[in-house]
Amino acid sequence: GGWCRDSALYPVQDVSEKSHEEEARLHDRKRTREGAKPSAPAEQQIISNEEGVSVGKENSMTAWDDLNHSDDNTDFLGHCGVWAVGCPLEESMTVLRLCRLSGAKRFTSPHPTLITHIIRGSRLNQIESKEVVQYLEKHEDVPVVTIDWLDRSVSRQEEMPV
Repeated sequence: GGWCRDSALYPVQDVSEKSHEEEARLHDRKRTREGAKPSAPAEQQIISNEEGVSVGKENSMTAWDDLNHSDDNTDFLGHCGVWAVGCPLEESMTVLRLCRLSGAKRFTSPHPTLITHIIRGSRLNQIESKEVVQYLEKHEDVPVVTIDWLDRSVSRQEEMPV
């Protein structure tokens, strides 16, 4: 039985009879069909660190298990909403990476209530500058900071004073 119209076309096997290796092969085939890479044996796993450098990993976890790992210290700026403005691509990517490391929420446009800091990039044009001034007229308590402020906060794992 099952949801298939003709169960004879889709034979059902008892999973308890399969060996562990066969289960791993079937799991890898399914993940590959779904677009994921198959997992390597623990002693052969390669993962990338924050800088994109490959580092070996020698334990029973797969590289895929590590992707959803949440660290208790990654939410120390969880109360912050940052609006990154005037940032070229490289700076935008840096802000994104730092927000992910800290738990800060990144906005690419001004939000009426969730912005706690405005991050001023190196290429703020006149239109963006006017937009920031208009926002600050209504939200005087929101500080304008640099990417360096966010970087220092991430380095110390606490919100640095502005």
